[in-house]
Formats: sequence, structure tokens, C-alpha cells
Amino acid sequence: GYHAKQRKELEVLNKALMLGFDYKKGVAHAEFLQSEADGNFYLIEVACRVGGAYIANVLEHAAGFNLWREWARLETATREKPYSPPKLRKDFAGICLALANADDPDTSHYTDEEIVYRVKKPRHVGLIFRSADRKRIDDLINSYTVRITADFLHIEPVKMRHDE
Repeated sequence: GYHAKQRKELEVLNKALMLGFDYKKGVAHAEFLQSEADGNFYLIEVACRVGGAYIANVLEHAAGFNLWREWARLETATREKPYSPPKLRKDFAGICLALANADDPDTSHYTDEEIVYRVKKPRHVGLIFRSADRKRIDDLINSYTVRITADFLHIEPVKMRHDE
């Protein structure tokens, strides 16, 4: 779920990271993991691109802001036609995404009105939810994590070598 303390800490870390790279404009994607042992956040990767795993879709459904489109507009802005960001919606959104045990999993029995997007990718199951209520998003993610695990989850064995 959404936690203000963690969010603020991540915003500080991300800002320091971007300043450290002297990155002034464009899209950047940074991933951090929080250690269960010490509670600290650790940088996993950073790239000058939009995040994957449907994160751009989640943001677009929550805020009405398409990162790909706005990145293109930012990069092509000129003095004559400066960049102007769109008006943002202030909803909450979240995603449940997993490898599926079927090529084309049928999620039609998932009918909550907050489902705004269904991932259509072979051997994947994913739902994006949107609501003005943060708690509702947290509840949906918790509920669908259990449901998707029971209905569709596929786990691949760990490879010992990259070429297996």
C-alpha cells in the first residue's frame, strides 16, 4: 500500500539520484528495494526511460498523464512552442500482475467496477484498478493478489545458468 513515510524517503532518494547524474529533463526510471532486515532502501537500477511492467499505464489511469506522450512533447518543445504539462487527475491506481498458467487467461469473472485495464499479453494476467479512494485500491490489490494467485499464478523454476 501507499505509505507517506516511505514515499517521502523515496522522493528524497530519487531527487538525490537525479541530481547526482545532473539529469535535468526527460523521463527517468529508478527502482529501489526496501530491506526487510534494516528497513533501508537500496538502488536496484536506473535508466533514462519510462518504467516497465505497465507502470506507465497505472500512472495514466491515476493521473491522466501518459509518460510516453509527455516525454515526446518535452523533448520536442521549442522556445516558440514550450512544453506545457496536462492538467492532472488526482485518483489512485494500482496493478496486480503475474505470469499465468494459460496462454490467454480469462479474467471475465473479475468484475469490480474499479478495473480499468486488463493486460493482454500471452501467459500474463494483470489488472489495473482506479479509484478516488486509496484504501479501496489497497483492498483491491490485497484481494486480487490472493485471487490471481489461486486462479492463474505460474511459477517458473529458477535457472542455474542463463542458457538453460
